[in-house]
Amino acid sequence: MAGPRRNPQPHSEEKLAAITVGPLVPLDRKIALEPPDPRWPQQYDVEAIKVCAALGEVALAVHHVGSTSVPGLSAKPVIDMVLVVKVSEDEAAYVRALAAVGYVLRIREPDWFEHRLLKKIEPAVNLHVFSAGCVEVSRMVAFRDWLRTHEPDRLLYEQTKHVLAVQEWRYMQHYADAKTTVVKEILARATASQGQEETVAVDDDRTEKLRRATMTLYRAFHDYPLRKKIESCPHCKLESTEESLKAKSLQHLTWADFGVFPSKAMTTFGDEFDFKHFLPRILELHVLDSENSPHDVSFSFAKLQYANWTLWPDFEVAAVRGFIHAWFRELQAREQHTGDESIDLEELRSALAEAPWFLPAG
Repeated sequence: MAGPRRNPQPHSEEKLAAITVGPLVPLDRKIALEPPDPRWPQQYDVEAIKVCAALGEVALAVHHVGSTSVPGLSAKPVIDMVLVVKVSEDEAAYVRALAAVGYVLRIREPDWFEHRLLKKIEPAVNLHVFSAGCVEVSRMVAFRDWLRTHEPDRLLYEQTKHVLAVQEWRYMQHYADAKTTVVKEILARATASQGQEETVAVDDDRTEKLRRATMTLYRAFHDYPLRKKIESCPHCKLESTEESLKAKSLQHLTWADFGVFPSKAMTTFGDEFDFKHFLPRILELHVLDSENSPHDVSFSFAKLQYANWTLWPDFEVAAVRGFIHAWFRELQAREQHTGDESIDLEELRSALAEAPWFLPAG
């Protein structure tokens, strides 16, 4: 969901044709809204890593926005993302690289913040591209954050969406245009609460550094593919766990899918090669789903020590240290923002006190 346009009138067909790259395809139907899906944030995480991996330093920031980013809000099953680059009109800096991971440029709006929109079919993603410092990024993030924490406005927006969704729309943009009034109303409350006309409530830089560190971690261990057979103790009956590990792509595995692998890796289940294959997702899950972890992060640190990880190639060691450092800094920043120390930060501090060599020197 992009923020309100300065002109609240619906886009004319001529205007839509002018900003569309490729054919202008009519919708001519109602809008299909789906109930909140807990998989949406996970889908965003996977796509954000792919975008960052494709662009490297060109990607200055990536944000999850729109209705799929708000827990409890129904939405079209399309992940909305914002990509911040140095100059969005410099399409050569990112369009071709993103095409390699499935994104196609569909919208070019020189007169509206030089906005670009790239689409992906599977999974369905709208990737909005803006230049660094663009106020529209702040608006979109502020709108998301406000709906996450203010139920009355979330319900108001939900009701508005459902009222509009049952109507037939010639183009999807016309449905978005029809929400402009309520979006402006809610956004005004969000910005007023922060004592400023234009919010600067952009995700903390630490969060972006953690995302980049996660991307680097996956790249560092990319050369350890999943084996056809993970060797295990013949008496341990681990076949079902091995099937779970192979049923999904690495970035979609959950703690439940891992089963006993994190505790038995390199002893009775798999070797160091297998451990390295799964390591990025194991560490990532400590960040994304610590509540369901079968053990705290100190156990994973112990597994790394068991593998003599400091003797691994330098780029692998640097990737592990960089990830843990970024995670630690992100938790510290969150603590400073809320004033409360999280259980995650307490556990990580405790683990690092026992194993300080996991952080980069200095």
